[in-house]
Amino acid sequence: MVAGAYGGYPLDRRLLIGAGAYWLDSELTELSYFGPLVEWSTKTGGGRCDLSVRALVGLGSATRHGTVGTFLYYDTLGETHDRFGADVSALSFPGRFGRGFARGFGRGGGFGGYYDEFAVAEPHVSLLTRVTDWFGVNMGVGYRATGDDFDLGDSLSGASFSLGFRFEPS
Repeated sequence: MVAGAYGGYPLDRRLLIGAGAYWLDSELTELSYFGPLVEWSTKTGGGRCDLSVRALVGLGSATRHGTVGTFLYYDTLGETHDRFGADVSALSFPGRFGRGFARGFGRGGGFGGYYDEFAVAEPHVSLLTRVTDWFGVNMGVGYRATGDDFDLGDSLSGASFSLGFRFEPS
């Protein structure tokens, strides 16, 4: 699950200019990205629900962990091929064998990681339901698109769902 936060300065109670940061730290993937964002809200006055649309455009980095076999496969002739279209020279398998691609490991052995940086764009639509005059629950859907230069392919792109809480006077 990706966690994150965003905030900013509201203009005219409908437009928010700010920044956001999101991160994930799991056993197999470390991910973080951040950037400026803009959000527009319907702000229906005294209504209980508001619709908002926001977009973040920024930069991020990720490390995908695994064995050499996670990133490479060998064909029947014994030739090495990379999965995901990754630049295998960027793989790092630190430890007693030093840094560098699969140094000292046999086929499929060893554990290491692949690090890369990428551009990210994340449009998002959400519905705010006010519970009280100063507290609301925000539920939404979005899509995280990582740049084409991310060497692990689009494995970090995908749909996102959010649940948030808003503290502000209505």
